[in-house]
Amino acid sequence: MKIRYRYNGGTTRRAIKYSLKHIPRLGGVREVRATRVGWREYITFIGSLGSVRISGFSWGYSGEGPRGLCEVLTKIGVFCKIAEYVSKGCARAHCPGTDWKLRFHDNPYFPVSILHG
Repeated sequence: MKIRYRYNGGTTRRAIKYSLKHIPRLGGVREVRATRVGWREYITFIGSLGSVRISGFSWGYSGEGPRGLCEVLTKIGVFCKIAEYVSKGCARAHCPGTDWKLRFHDNPYFPVSILHG
């Protein structure tokens, strides 16, 4: 997977603007990943034309970072309840790695799957 766009600024407001600018360039989002590398947290949006990796979002509590993530997820078409669940309700692991993934499917009855870990 080639990372085409990156934002490492770390503020939620700028992360929202950056992601909404670059996500449309991906050719449709197929997957969203929440990962931690060391002490840094990233959300990666993966599409058919590349990916966007962004710091400045967070998950697992109800603060500014999770609210911003929820806002971006709903703007790209994730159902509100699913966006709230992954941004505020998914547990944070205690070690580096992937905490959760959202995978998008073409099936209208089963459009999104959530994978933990």
